[in-house]
Amino acid sequence: MLVLCITTVKASMTTDSRLATLPPLFAELQKILLGDISCAQDDLTTWSVDQSEITVKPRAVVFPKSVRDIKHVLAFAKEHGMPISVSGNNQGTGGGALSSGIVICMHRYLNSVSSVDIHNHTVTAEAGALVEHIRERLHGWGMDIPVFTNKEHTCTIGGAVSTNISTAATATHGDVGSWVKSITVLLDNGEEHHIADGIAPSGRLLEIYMSLFPLLQHHTKAIQKFQEEHIDTTSGFNVWNQAIGSRQLMDIFIGSEGTLGILTSITLRTSPRKPMSISCAAYIDANTIEAATKLYKQHHTDELFLVDTSLVSYADPTTVTALAPIMEEKEANRYILVGTQIGTNEHTIKLLQKELVHSLREHTILSHPCTELELHSLSRVASHARDILALYGQNYLTPIMTYESCTIPEERISAYIQSIETYFKAEGIIGSIQGYPGSGHVSVIFLHDRQGDATGVKLHTIQDYIHSCITQHKGSVTGGNGDGVTRTDYAKLHFSQPLQTLFGELRRICDPHALFAPAKKGYSTSTAKYQLRTH
Repeated sequence: MLVLCITTVKASMTTDSRLATLPPLFAELQKILLGDISCAQDDLTTWSVDQSEITVKPRAVVFPKSVRDIKHVLAFAKEHGMPISVSGNNQGTGGGALSSGIVICMHRYLNSVSSVDIHNHTVTAEAGALVEHIRERLHGWGMDIPVFTNKEHTCTIGGAVSTNISTAATATHGDVGSWVKSITVLLDNGEEHHIADGIAPSGRLLEIYMSLFPLLQHHTKAIQKFQEEHIDTTSGFNVWNQAIGSRQLMDIFIGSEGTLGILTSITLRTSPRKPMSISCAAYIDANTIEAATKLYKQHHTDELFLVDTSLVSYADPTTVTALAPIMEEKEANRYILVGTQIGTNEHTIKLLQKELVHSLREHTILSHPCTELELHSLSRVASHARDILALYGQNYLTPIMTYESCTIPEERISAYIQSIETYFKAEGIIGSIQGYPGSGHVSVIFLHDRQGDATGVKLHTIQDYIHSCITQHKGSVTGGNGDGVTRTDYAKLHFSQPLQTLFGELRRICDPHALFAPAKKGYSTSTAKYQLRTH
């Protein structure tokens, strides 16, 4: 009895200490949550930015410990008219996880790998689980999800699926969404639904289902016309699958960036792990990127990514030292195309690399077999391009990520990159070009002088030019990391008015109170209204 009393007093003291730091409005919400709410300035500052160039300060940050916590937050947000965004690990590049209301952070508590089914070759995890932890668990059972590479290890699975990210392995293994077997989603009214083949929708999900298909049928011609004229895109909503059933419902939630509901758990397909790998770096420029990419793909390359070597000298000293041998051989070439072949037999993958090197040499493309350290260092330069540019720009220049991971048709990548290079050189713009050319994903990041361009006129001129290049080369603004806030206005320009109307209606069906990140995918909010980050 005494122990019970002591435990109760301690719990009461802990609760009181949490409530004391909160404004009265959020203190009332904290009383019914298992998880934590923070209105501390340090936390609000941390969650007011992601990897994009903008900042949006929330009123509160919530770290739920259960789905019931999220339901309480939804009801609270609806009552008080506060928008909600869901954040994984703050890795977004389009401001999609930012909110002027409440940011729900999934990674602190809702991060478990729930089950590994070795018989049905699936893994189920909570939305806040890191990709790294999921893969580590799978490797213990001799399985993997090959669309993921080490570069995605800091992403949460919920973030990866909700933005349908592209990876270095997308060209070989498809997009992340194609590996999703089922999802569990929390809808606007607090109902939680499991969406999978063979499960009939019910309740609120059935209402959405019954409203959705007449809407899609009404816009069939606009959907088909877009598919005929444009490259695959993750912009807008995935309404391109015209089949009726649970898979289409799932496809619409995948890549919706938390604007239709909140993903709480995901089940993905797995495949046998291939533990052997070997990597090769090819020295290229914009003219030879298409030829080199084709050769890599012809020789069964599993992972392929592009590195802009202009960034290497600004990287950390350890990376610069590790890449010294590679940089000595690059001659006048600006880019390095890095390919990794993966298999179960060391002799086989070495033979594949030998054939690849021979083919590259026949096309007068120099190459360099990579050590594990060199591969890690090249990957680090590519995945930390924003941070490297930010370090170079110090406190005066801001890295702009609006055109990170756009999609360009493979046969037009060389011309697209040349257009950007020419424009940047003529305008004296410092920038970098990275990406995954095997699947047509190209990222353009550049530095903006926010003090010399306080009104943003120069910034929007640059953004407009890059967008015109994407349009000219039949590309898409969004290819792999979601529209977010910063890409939404440009992404909309690729869609006809009927499709924009369709997207808006879809959002209103699923989110009539405009709770879920209203600045993204349908509700027009100009990025010019957002403040550029200063840190």
